Amino acid sequence: MACRSPVETIHRSFKKGLEDEVSRRIITQWDLPDEYLGPAAYRSFAAERAAFEREWVRRLNLSID
Repeated sequence: MACRSPVETIHRSFKKGLEDEVSRRIITQWDLPDEYLGPAAYRSFAAERAAFEREWVRRLNLSID
């Protein structure tokens, strides 16, 4: 078995937990979003979101300091 990176290990653990029968039942019961982003997709989402928020801080002449 190949050695996995810590990110890959955490990703697999979270995904396995999300797919668990109890987790599925809670997601359905509470009508929660049923979505999961893997490491690359989440990195892309986070970068896009940070750029979006930086732009709005600039547009509104706010400070995040």
